[in-house]
Amino acid sequence: IQKITGIPSAVLRKEKSHMCWTVAQRMSWAAGRRTKRVEDRAYSLLGLFQLNMTLLYGEGISAFQRLQLELLQRYPDESVFAWASQSGQSNHVLAGSPDDFKNSGLLEPPDAQHRVKIDPDLRRVNPPRVTSWGIELKVNARKLVPRRPIVFNGRTQRFLLAFPLTVAWNESIQELPCTIVLVRSGPAPYSYQRFDCLFGDADERIRYLSRYYDVEECASETLVYLQFDAKTHF
Repeated sequence: IQKITGIPSAVLRKEKSHMCWTVAQRMSWAAGRRTKRVEDRAYSLLGLFQLNMTLLYGEGISAFQRLQLELLQRYPDESVFAWASQSGQSNHVLAGSPDDFKNSGLLEPPDAQHRVKIDPDLRRVNPPRVTSWGIELKVNARKLVPRRPIVFNGRTQRFLLAFPLTVAWNESIQELPCTIVLVRSGPAPYSYQRFDCLFGDADERIRYLSRYYDVEECASETLVYLQFDAKTHF
């Protein structure tokens, strides 16, 4: 079962709670799962994440989007942003299905050998908030100035933003080995879409970014609104 699903043996043997693994890791366990109704791909994960959510059959893939928004607001775990599209490029910050987390099974903080439950009460000072402009988030971001012109949605981008994902782990907020790169998405201030997702240790990610951008110093509490709905664009 462990080989087929990726679920650790400690969880299968009930030696450790499944809540001791990040959201992205638990999502990876559901990659490849198939259900008769598309909504059930999301609804079948409610127990895994200890969530309550209204079942709305007929909403289609929006069910998985709602699940991710619930996770963001319930748990101090930004690994929900750490995915790679399995169905083509996507510039929206939420994944299209659990399949997008197929390669996120190892996404955990450096001291993950100390398996502890994610503490929902340990949050950033400003936790994520869903608004009509997108997901409001304050992050520690670096400004990236492209060395060559980048055109996105018909606009030449003067700069991009990059910020590392974090999780509340072992009584502190810890950085995950993943960085999200954002690009301005429209005329609304602070409105961004996903441009890239980088995995690896911190030095490796900075070296990669430095090949293509002038990387500025990290600025704390940078306000961003992350676009997550393909039907809206600000």
